[in-house]
Amino acid sequence: MKKILFCEAIAGLLAASGLIAMSFNQSPVPSLCNQYQNDQRQFFNNLGQFAQKTRPQNAKSMQKTVDLATYQAPENLKKTLDQHADSMADVFSKGHEIYSFPWLPNYFIKKNAKSRIEGLEHSQQTLDKNKEITLIEMPKKFIYYNPISKKEYVIAPAIEDVKQPLTTEQTKQFADFIVKAGWRDAHRANFMIGKNKKIYPIDTEIHTFNQKNKIDQKQAAIEGLSLLTGAVAPGTEAANYLRKRREFESDSLDVAQWFNEELKKENQAL
Repeated sequence: MKKILFCEAIAGLLAASGLIAMSFNQSPVPSLCNQYQNDQRQFFNNLGQFAQKTRPQNAKSMQKTVDLATYQAPENLKKTLDQHADSMADVFSKGHEIYSFPWLPNYFIKKNAKSRIEGLEHSQQTLDKNKEITLIEMPKKFIYYNPISKKEYVIAPAIEDVKQPLTTEQTKQFADFIVKAGWRDAHRANFMIGKNKKIYPIDTEIHTFNQKNKIDQKQAAIEGLSLLTGAVAPGTEAANYLRKRREFESDSLDVAQWFNEELKKENQAL
């Protein structure tokens, strides 16, 4: 009985960690248990090698080739920013992270430009790899170099928020994005819901993502899913789905952490 439960836990882990193809509602693969029973040590050894090969890179390291020049503000926008470079530098020298100026309506100016663009590109890479996520869209952002402060800033067009709870389909797709991107900062102030029903993550600094390894990525995702609770109406199908998804990710994290320790023990015994 113990061996059977052990096998089921391994299969569940593999599915939750993405090492085998399995959706949220499918069952574990029985053949993994047979393989384990036939040769326990070889199974652990092979699995450990496979997990190492398929381990994702740290999200920050994935962004080493970010070219900020491709995000430069268009000339008409740059001209306005140049005219007010002094006041802009003065405001941000006082500790502001984000600011909206009356001389540039419908835009937000933000510090930490490189980190924000890295997070934007990481998010877009996640969407490019998961075409089924159609209700998430990354907003347009520009880079401006202020000659007074000698720093770069993100110039972000404002997005009108409909200020409505997430629908069930929006919740499902957003949860998928959070889990696959490893985004821990999905509270309501960090994304907008457009009139077109699409969700726009607006505050995506690279340190709010975690893909160092599968366990860290899942821990970040659980944090993100917990924050997302504030964006759904209580007692709705969306709220029920989010609760079950969070429980599933938490359970698979427990298995992953346990399995990681078992794998270390087995490898040490080889």
